Amino acid sequence: MDTPTETVCRLADSSASPDERRRLTLMRAFAADPTVQTFMGPSRGGICIICGLAIKPNDLAYEIVAARSAMTVEINCYKTFMQEMARSSMK
Repeated sequence: MDTPTETVCRLADSSASPDERRRLTLMRAFAADPTVQTFMGPSRGGICIICGLAIKPNDLAYEIVAARSAMTVEINCYKTFMQEMARSSMK
């Protein structure tokens, strides 16, 4: 089984599955939105929308809001999202 970091890092490489590429496309769409905002706080328990990893109650969860959509992610997916935001801002 992949660790969360391996799952997220593989999103951007050529061995990514169609589902992983779909998730990366979602992440890039949020990152490119000029209205994007991020929030961090203790989780009430949930699932990361990007990698599917459980976010335990009281662990940090990251909410990414763009336009009228939001997604909750765990730390490794949040780091990958921030990398995508940096790439998006360089274009």
